[in-house]
Amino acid sequence: TLKHFRNTSRAICSILHTVGSSTGGFVLTLRIEMPDANVAAFVQAARDELFPAAMQLTGVLACHLFACDQLASHIDTTESSTRAFDVPSHVLVVEASTHNAAETARQVVQGPALARCEVYVRPDAAVYQLEICRLPLRAGHR
Repeated sequence: TLKHFRNTSRAICSILHTVGSSTGGFVLTLRIEMPDANVAAFVQAARDELFPAAMQLTGVLACHLFACDQLASHIDTTESSTRAFDVPSHVLVVEASTHNAAETARQVVQGPALARCEVYVRPDAAVYQLEICRLPLRAGHR
C-alpha cells in the first residue's frame, strides 16, 4: 500500500520527553536537527518551557520529543525499498484536537528555545489529520 502514499518517512525512535495522555485528531510533526552537544539543553527546554506552554493551549492534548536511531532506521526491508531514507536526528510531535490548535502550537514550540539550542527545523513541518476507521464485526467474529 505504500506505493499509494507520497513523501513517506519512517524513523525508529526513543522517547526523550513526553507529556499528555490523549491521542489527538491532528498531529504537528517537526523533523529537527541539532548538534549532539545541545540535546540535553533542548530536552530541558522542552520539559520546562516549550511543552508546558503548548499544553496550556486549548485543544493541545500531548507533546512528545523523540530521538531517532539512525542505525535502526536505515535497515533495508521490503517496505524501505519503496522510499528514500531521510531520517532526522529528532522529531517533535504535538497532538491536538483541532487543526487550529496544532498550528497555534507550532508557533509556541518554534520559539526562542530552538535558536538558543541551535535546533534546525526542517522545512517539511506539517499538521496531519489522523483518520481511524472501525469496521463492524461480522457475526461470529471477535
